Amino acid sequence: MSTDLFTECFEIFNEGKSFYEKRSSASENSSSVRVNSKYKTVCRIKVDKGIVKKEDTGQDRCDFLFVIKELDSKLFLFVELKGGGINGEDAAEQLTNTIDFFIKKYGSPSQDDKIIGLVVGGRATVRMIEIKDRFKKKYGGELIHKSGHKQSYEFS
Repeated sequence: MSTDLFTECFEIFNEGKSFYEKRSSASENSSSVRVNSKYKTVCRIKVDKGIVKKEDTGQDRCDFLFVIKELDSKLFLFVELKGGGINGEDAAEQLTNTIDFFIKKYGSPSQDDKIIGLVVGGRATVRMIEIKDRFKKKYGGELIHKSGHKQSYEFS
């Protein structure tokens, strides 16, 4: 595979090249996220109304996927940006639906890759602890819920 992360991502997913960008931030629904990585190699992929259409999954899917190239692996950060009034449970379900779809259709992320889910915005619910535990057991990574609308996340 190519050493250029942008090209690698397109080779993995092979869907609509216009949805891939060398960007470390995203905004939608009055929420935004910025990914800070010491590795500085980040590819942002538009998922919702981008490389994955609702008719492909029959379910809601997350907004963005950031692929972060680390030394010997890749980190897949699935992001759902929510506006006010939405609960975090629905956003977490969108993330898991999307991750399951990606694994089934593309075989990626693989077991060797790191998976993190990030919900920005939306209300916290009592069930979020249980949902985060299930996410960790299923994917081996964290599910993070940040209730503010502008978030920055540091990967080190």
